[in-house]
Amino acid sequence: MTDTPLEMDAQKRGSDYFPCPSCGANMYFDPDNANLKCQFCDHVLVFERENGAIQEYDLSELPEENQNWAEGALAIQCENCGAKSAVGSETMTKFCAYCGSSHIVNINEFTGIAPESLVPFTVSEKKARESFQDWIRKRWLAPNALKKKNEAGRINGAYVPYWTYDADTYYSYTAMAGEHYYVTETRMENGERKEVRVQKTRWYPVAGSGRQYFDDLQVSATNKLTKGLVDSLEPFALEKLVPYQPEYLSGFQAERYSVDVKAGWEEAKAEINAHLHSLVRSSIHADEVRDINIFATYKDVAYKHFLVPVWLSSYLFKKKTYQVMINGENGKVVGKFPVSFWKVLLLILGILGFIALIVFIVMQFQ
Repeated sequence: MTDTPLEMDAQKRGSDYFPCPSCGANMYFDPDNANLKCQFCDHVLVFERENGAIQEYDLSELPEENQNWAEGALAIQCENCGAKSAVGSETMTKFCAYCGSSHIVNINEFTGIAPESLVPFTVSEKKARESFQDWIRKRWLAPNALKKKNEAGRINGAYVPYWTYDADTYYSYTAMAGEHYYVTETRMENGERKEVRVQKTRWYPVAGSGRQYFDDLQVSATNKLTKGLVDSLEPFALEKLVPYQPEYLSGFQAERYSVDVKAGWEEAKAEINAHLHSLVRSSIHADEVRDINIFATYKDVAYKHFLVPVWLSSYLFKKKTYQVMINGENGKVVGKFPVSFWKVLLLILGILGFIALIVFIVMQFQ
C-alpha cells in the first residue's frame, strides 16, 4: 500500500508528529477526551492504545543508559536550571517548564533508561487554571490584590520522571527499653522536709528481627522541582499506568531524570529505614524506647521508570515569582504564595486578644 502524503510527511518529521486527517496540522493529546485533537479544526482522532503488563526490572541488572527513548522528538536543555526535556518537533516552547527561563537550547541527544509507562494527563490546561484560581482564593493570608488578580502566569504541561522500588527486606535491631517505676524521696522545701513521689526509669537492652516487603515505593527522579512540593503531589495513581506511547506526549514536555536509578534507590532505602524505625518502636512494649539501631538487607529489589503528569505554573506578584504545581491526574494543587503583612498582624493581634479575654474571664472567678 502506498503511503499518503500526510503519512510520508509524518515519517520525515519524526514519530512524534501526528497529522490531522482534516487539515494536516499536528494533533496533540487532549486530556478531556484522552485522544489526539487538532487545535485548529478540533478534529479528534482515536489512537490505538498498547496493552500489556507494566514491567519491573532487577536493580542488579541495570541496562546501559544510552537508550534514545525520545527518538523523533526535539531534545532541549535549559541553560538556567539544566533541565533536559523532550518536546515534539512541532511543539513551540519558549520557556523552561521548571524555572521559567527563556534560555532554551537544542541538544543532540536524549539518552537514558527509557520510561516504559506513564500516567496520562486527565486534567486539561483550562481545568488546571481553574484549580489554581480556586486554590489561591482559599489562601486566607494571601494579599487581596493577588486574589483579585486571580490568574496563573505561564502554565506548562510536563511529564515528570519517577522511579518505584520493590524490596523484600530482612532486618534486625537493637534498642534500649525503659520501664518507669516510682520511689519516695525526702526533700527540703521552704525549710521543711517533704516526701515526694519521683519517677525513675529502668533501662534494659532489647533485640529482635523481622521481615517486611515494600511494594512500589515512589521516588521522584527530578531535582528541578522543590522536593517538598513535588512530594506533596504524591501518591500518584499507579493503577492508571499505561505503556509508554509518543501520542501521550504530543503537546507536552517530558523531562529526562536528573536523579538516576541508583540514587533513587538510596532515597527509597532511607524511606524504608524510617518505616522500620517506626515499626520497631511500636513493637517494643515499654514506657520509653531509645537508641534504636536497625540493620537491614534487601533481596529481590526491583524498579520501574515511569512518567507522571504535572502542570507547572509560575506567577509574578510584586516583582517576585512564585511556583505552583498541579497534579495532572487529579487536579491537586501545591505551591508557594505571598503573605500579607497586615493579615498576619491582624491574626497575631486577634490571638493575643483572645488569650487576654480568657485570662480576664478566669481572673473574674478567682
